[in-house]
Amino acid sequence: MTRPRVLLIGLLALAAITADADAQEPAGRAALLTTATREIERFNAASCWTAPGPFDVPEIGRRAFGRHRRDRSSAEIADFGGLVVRRFQRWYAGLLEREGVPALGAVTATRVWATVSATTPVRGRTVVYRLHQAAPDGPWRVYDLETSGRGRIRAYYTEFDRIILSEGYPVLVSRLQAELDIVAPGEGRRECGTVAARGR
Repeated sequence: MTRPRVLLIGLLALAAITADADAQEPAGRAALLTTATREIERFNAASCWTAPGPFDVPEIGRRAFGRHRRDRSSAEIADFGGLVVRRFQRWYAGLLEREGVPALGAVTATRVWATVSATTPVRGRTVVYRLHQAAPDGPWRVYDLETSGRGRIRAYYTEFDRIILSEGYPVLVSRLQAELDIVAPGEGRRECGTVAARGR
């Protein structure tokens, strides 16, 4: 067999393998994204929650820290992310209480980023879950949730940035921990282990 013919056969074989991978890869990612949306639905329907649920704690920690994450270790970012997720879940519980469980709708995805749009039944408010996939074969996780066009974690970053600059990171952590120790009316009702959750 001549060298050009061998080369042509090799190129055709490579093209076939690449085409097959391209055909399978989106299907696999779509299946993982479907799993993620079902997890969100189960989370919304649960009588009580334990962190992190469908949320990406390290990514939320990085985004809530913003520029200040350069000064923190991976462990500190993960611990901070856990506090932020608990705070976020309390706010989210209040949203579900006021407006009902959102009906999930359109899904839009790129290579590693996705959005899941939803509508609350009481006020018809549009809610957008923002997800990402840290690894090609890994799960999709929620890193922010938008209402009225504004991301909740983005809003936290603005608040936390101001406190860190004016009073320091230890003050911010102390405030978050103190806030989470208090279960105000309508808050924490879905947090497993709290008085509110046990009474449901």
